[in-house]
Amino acid sequence: MEIKGNLTITKNNVKRYKNLKSVGGDLYIHSNSNLKVPELKSVGGDLSIYSNSNLKAPELKSVGGYLSIYSNSNLKAPELKSVGGDLYINSNSNLKAPELKSVGGYLYINSNSNLKVLKELYKTHQKNEWRLNENSPVWLRKLDFRKSIYFILGVEFDKELYLNVLGDKLSAQEVFAIENIEQRRLAYQYMDKRKMKELDNYKILDSKIDRYDNKMELVSFSLSGFDSPFKYLHCICPSTGREYFIETDKNKCEIAKSSSFGFNRLKFKEEW
Repeated sequence: MEIKGNLTITKNNVKRYKNLKSVGGDLYIHSNSNLKVPELKSVGGDLSIYSNSNLKAPELKSVGGYLSIYSNSNLKAPELKSVGGDLYINSNSNLKAPELKSVGGYLYINSNSNLKVLKELYKTHQKNEWRLNENSPVWLRKLDFRKSIYFILGVEFDKELYLNVLGDKLSAQEVFAIENIEQRRLAYQYMDKRKMKELDNYKILDSKIDRYDNKMELVSFSLSGFDSPFKYLHCICPSTGREYFIETDKNKCEIAKSSSFGFNRLKFKEEW
């Protein structure tokens, strides 16, 4: 069976395509589907294997577009030699493709995957751009790449800061010295909170429970190298649950919160 255009596989139609030999366009394997295609040799477009799915394609040799293996999914393709676009290996997924020697785009590695495959890809794809995040294997994070971008929960970091945050190697002083507020938030998230005791003159100036039962605190502390103490509003975003330290010059939680939006005093009815 040859399909000239795109093909979507679901758990309801999977048996219909067991004799599939080629797909000219994109091949989508939806969640919770298991496809065994012993004669499939090529996918002309993108191949997407969505969460909790499996594809066994012992004769598959090429994917013309990108290859994306989503969470808790597996691709077993021992003859796969080339991927024309980007390669995504997402969390708790597994790629078994020992012959894969050519990836045309960047490599996004979000899980341990198959150790042998990752080591071979590293050897043969030094010119590619690699994208690593908080779930990438520890051994892979530390390797040197010609081109690489590092993310923690979607926020970009340089390599040194990326490794220090994930390894909890920063002092509390260093965490609060990070200028980028999103990077600072994540560095604090990964930091052992006992390090807060290291801060000089750490004080809670004001404390309040917001209308979403989240605790707000206005804290003050000193950092070495600075003459004046720092003040931060420690609060939680009600819609995302993210924890923030927002620099302020105020002494009360509500006033500092209003000031962060550019106002002297606001009465919040709804927040998101």
